[in-house]
Amino acid sequence: MRLHRDLIALRREDPILARAASMRIDGAVLSEEAFLVRLFGERAERLLVFNFGRDLMPRIIPEPLLAPPADGAWRLLWSSEHPTYGGDGVREPVDPDGCWYVLGRTAFVLAGER
Repeated sequence: MRLHRDLIALRREDPILARAASMRIDGAVLSEEAFLVRLFGERAERLLVFNFGRDLMPRIIPEPLLAPPADGAWRLLWSSEHPTYGGDGVREPVDPDGCWYVLGRTAFVLAGER
C-alpha cells in the first residue's frame, strides 16, 4: 500500500513526471526482462528503469538513452529496493566510473538535471 501511495505522490509532485503526457518519450530494451523509458524536458529529464529478471551487471550497457543529460549526471529519485517496501536497501545504479548495476526484480527513477 505504501509503495502505491509513494508512486502516486511521485507522479503528481515531480514536475517532469507530472507532465509526462506532453513530453518527448523514448524507450529501449536492455535485456529480455528489462527495459527503460526516458522523458525529455527542457531543463530536466527522468529515466525509469524496470528489471523483471536477474541482476544486470555489465561493465557497459551499449544504450544511448542511458547517457546522462549534457553537462549533468543521474541522481536516484526513487527505488523499489527501499526498505520501506521490503527491499534490501537502495543502491545507486551507476557507479562513479559510469558503470551500471541494475538489480533484478527492481524499478527505479533517476533525475537528470542540466
